[in-house]
Amino acid sequence: MARVKVQKLVIAFESTTDVLTFETACTLGRIIPLPAEVKAGCGLAYCADLKHEEEIDQLLKPFTHTKKILWMY
Repeated sequence: MARVKVQKLVIAFESTTDVLTFETACTLGRIIPLPAEVKAGCGLAYCADLKHEEEIDQLLKPFTHTKKILWMY
């Protein structure tokens, strides 16, 4: 049976330190490898459901070098 892909919020970070720091502050998602089609940051990203976008936006304020992407995962 094929897995159904759903749209997710993926945040690319400039450094590994930033994504690890963000993970300690946000428990709404998880760290994933950055999709190969996306050329940004350190190669790691934070992935969460779209329903958490507003909460994540608030937690992202101290992180200036991020890139938000909607991705089918």
